[in-house]
Amino acid sequence: MKNIYRTACWIACLLCCVHTLCGKNVEGDVNYVLIINTYTESTPWSNSMIYPIVSMASQDEKLGVYTEHMNMLMMDGEEELAAFEKNIFKDFETRPPKLIVLLGTASFILCEDLDRQWPDIPIILCGERDYAGNKDMVLKKQPLTPEERMPLTAWQGKYNMTSMPIQVYFEENLDLMKRLIPGMKEVLYIGDETYICQQNDYDLKHLMESGYPELKYRFLCSRDIGIDSLFTILNQIDVRTTGILFSSWFQKRVYAGNTVLYANSHADSSSKSYLKSESYKLASNEMYEELCVTASAYLRYVDEDQNYTQPRHLLNDYLNYLDYNRYKYKKTEDGIRLVDSQFDYYVGITQNGETRYLSNIKDIENYDSETDKIKAFKSSHKNYILRRDNEVMSDRTSSGQIVDYYYNTAEYQDNVTEEFYADNLVPVGGSYYDNYGRYFYNYGNYDPIAFYNVDSRYNVIKGLDLKNGLKYSDKLEDEEIGDDYDTDDGNEYYDYDNGIYYYEDDYGNTWAKCENLYDLPDYKATDNDDSGITVFFAPKAEKLTAMEKEYTEALNDMYRAKLFVIVLGVIEFMLVCYLLLICAYNAEPESVERWKQGNFLKKVPTEVYLILMALAISFAFVFGACWNYYVSITKNIFDNALANSVFRNILAVALFALAYFAGFGSLMEFVGKIKTRSIFKESLICRLCKFLWRKYKETSLYHYFHGLPLGIKLTWKFILIFVGIFVVMSSRLTMLILLAVEIVLCISMLRDFSQLSKLSKQIDSLGEEKPYEGEIRKTSPVYAESEKLNSVQDKVRESVEQQIQSERLKIELVTNVSHDLKTPLTSIISYIDLLKKMDLDDEASSYVKILDKKAQKLKGIVSDVFSIAKATSGVDVNLTKLDFVMLLNQCIADAEDKIADSGKIVKININADSAMVMGDGDKLYRVFQNIVDNALNYSMDGTRIFLDVYKKADRIVFAEKNISATPINFTEEEILERFVRGDKSRTDGGSGLGLSISKSFTEACGGIFNIEIDGDMFKAIVEMPIIQEDTAEKTDDKTE
Repeated sequence: MKNIYRTACWIACLLCCVHTLCGKNVEGDVNYVLIINTYTESTPWSNSMIYPIVSMASQDEKLGVYTEHMNMLMMDGEEELAAFEKNIFKDFETRPPKLIVLLGTASFILCEDLDRQWPDIPIILCGERDYAGNKDMVLKKQPLTPEERMPLTAWQGKYNMTSMPIQVYFEENLDLMKRLIPGMKEVLYIGDETYICQQNDYDLKHLMESGYPELKYRFLCSRDIGIDSLFTILNQIDVRTTGILFSSWFQKRVYAGNTVLYANSHADSSSKSYLKSESYKLASNEMYEELCVTASAYLRYVDEDQNYTQPRHLLNDYLNYLDYNRYKYKKTEDGIRLVDSQFDYYVGITQNGETRYLSNIKDIENYDSETDKIKAFKSSHKNYILRRDNEVMSDRTSSGQIVDYYYNTAEYQDNVTEEFYADNLVPVGGSYYDNYGRYFYNYGNYDPIAFYNVDSRYNVIKGLDLKNGLKYSDKLEDEEIGDDYDTDDGNEYYDYDNGIYYYEDDYGNTWAKCENLYDLPDYKATDNDDSGITVFFAPKAEKLTAMEKEYTEALNDMYRAKLFVIVLGVIEFMLVCYLLLICAYNAEPESVERWKQGNFLKKVPTEVYLILMALAISFAFVFGACWNYYVSITKNIFDNALANSVFRNILAVALFALAYFAGFGSLMEFVGKIKTRSIFKESLICRLCKFLWRKYKETSLYHYFHGLPLGIKLTWKFILIFVGIFVVMSSRLTMLILLAVEIVLCISMLRDFSQLSKLSKQIDSLGEEKPYEGEIRKTSPVYAESEKLNSVQDKVRESVEQQIQSERLKIELVTNVSHDLKTPLTSIISYIDLLKKMDLDDEASSYVKILDKKAQKLKGIVSDVFSIAKATSGVDVNLTKLDFVMLLNQCIADAEDKIADSGKIVKININADSAMVMGDGDKLYRVFQNIVDNALNYSMDGTRIFLDVYKKADRIVFAEKNISATPINFTEEEILERFVRGDKSRTDGGSGLGLSISKSFTEACGGIFNIEIDGDMFKAIVEMPIIQEDTAEKTDDKTE
């Protein structure tokens, strides 16, 4: 109420001043009041003071009012402010106002220039504060600290100004909200980028910190979040704990001017105009993209003689871009000229004070400056879109549908830049280039448009693949690539023969190394300066009329299609009712048999036909409802409009025919099932019930209940009957009879349950592989099941014996083959030794070395196979008392040459001087040898192998740890299987029996052998029990 009263007083003062000034003028003259509003014409606060003044002025023919809106949100520097002042002084040069009213504290920055231009004209400043700041702070929308504030009263005499500040009631509002919301914990302040909102935020923040520290404070600014985000936040808050203060919500976005939060309610939602169709939006976006790319990639590099100053390759990419998108153009002596029959356009770029432009608008040469051209274009065209000074403006009403546009810039290579704009307008976008000759353009296109200023997108000498942003090195020849390879992604391959990754470019070259250009140390990207780009385009009037007519015809086609669908649906509905009605009549038996003997369609489940009918009906309604979208999709398939229309109609008829035949055919089959009374029999539910019943009949529960003697079933029936009688009658005689009957039945049931317990014991004995010595009576209801169990037990016993015999034969076969191979292999090795001693040439000597290597490998394999065969059949061990630590040290000492040749680093950590165990020395030595060899063969180069020996309770433990050279893709159980190797890609490894032999030998000696895997860490552990001295003596005596 206080603010309303103060506003009324201000308006009264204004009226008095104006009438006083009017009285001094000559009769016939009109006195003007100039109102300069800091904000826009949509701001309620300023309108609350403008409207009373205008209303009063309309009642006096000698009093006039002019209102100018500064739109301070769009002013970012002194240039925009100077342009605004220049326009005001020009408009009122011959008829200066008698009074100037400034609305908004930020308008104080005009006082100095207004006083210089019109020193005798009084100024009334109606502001939100009683202080102001310097021009730079206000233009930057920065709040003023107490030290930076200048009281308005100090400037009143200097500028012939009277200030009328409004009182701000922050503290009173907060107290009121606390009383209305007792549980308030948070205060939200909603504002925009204007100076006063930033100042309010500053003052509120300090007030909350000093006077309301218990409350959380948040400032929701239109600079930081969009409309959708604001709605999301407001929908998620708890109204019981949150208070909200609202000032204004103007968004400085890429579309026309400022957009108020509630502007969506003013958006025209009508879809009956071609300008609001998806086709026009697509054409508009494509036109904007084409013009922006033309300005940035072509006009930017054209000199005053229309010669292209950049490499020819960049121009070729630009022309290829136009050709690929079917953008029409022609080459003239004056350069490239864009041809467009739908839009009038102007595109230009200003650099160093010079403007290069293209346009198809007539009489464009009549205008001297670009500003004059744009003014003329705006006055002569409707539904235009204008991009200038990195801002987008339009005379079109926002659709209210906000689009998020993401694109990369040079400054944020990893983080995308985000823009918001109405879907019937366009974004600003941007472009950048890098030091590798790549130019990227983002003007509404979601995939960056890339041009290249090099001879080829791929440079063979430098190994650059600019198209994919890659740099190659280490070129490979064909003989360096194996035949066994696999591809993961596009041109990336893995060579299994050589164990390397390589890349193949579009020219057939192969490379062993690839890097991303963005990751290179010399990579540098630079944003283009697009502030000088000006784009203007608007639909041609005659073309727009033709497109409106075509669009109207398309809408009529849609209405006709909808009518056709409705009529067809009514006919089908009546046909369905008729078919279902005639199903009530009985079909002749012969007809039923003929129908059942039809094709496979008769066996299709009923539910499938019901789903097909539902889909056909849904398709008809959805297709009719989405006809506009369907037309927009098929709009640009062909260049010719007639061809487009024919194709669209043929496709629509085909789709409707498919849906019709699917639905009608399903209906006919469904009716047939009704007439033959098989609608339920052929359903999935019935088939599922039959399947479950068959499975139930195979269970023991079914056999138990159905195997009960008839007498027991009758007994249960009698029990139920007598129980029912007992419930009805309550005489003692009846109760005694029922009690006697129940005792007899209980004894009988106990005997049957005792037989069931015997059957249960028989089942347990079957699992324990022991013969069952009990006996089940032949009259028992479970006798049949007992016989079945006996039969199963006999078959299992026979199967196990056959399996044992088969394994025994396999072991004997492997043993005999291994033994038979030893004699010829020994001879081969002997002859190789003789050849090695002979004086052979280099080539022959190399062959002998290969033979010797392969023979020794074969000898090892034969030995391993023989060992595993003996281990499987029962390891023959000679248990003696031995020193576990000493035996391991001996094995490590014998392996020193292997360790040295492998180049691996072995760390030995033995924390026990001695540990006596009972074991076979040869077998344990073989275990240690296999573990060390496995570590040397399969550990990663450059890593260390750890051999640890320590005591754990009454056991001695030997543990080997290493990092695998290849990724470990097997489990502990798999690696202990026979003939399994860790690195399956290697062809020069062992037989895959080492760890399996080690496990068998360790367990034969009474120890434990385990494998542990943690990522690529491989660990083999051998544990043996440590024997005490008295135990060792007893064991030695037994051995003797």
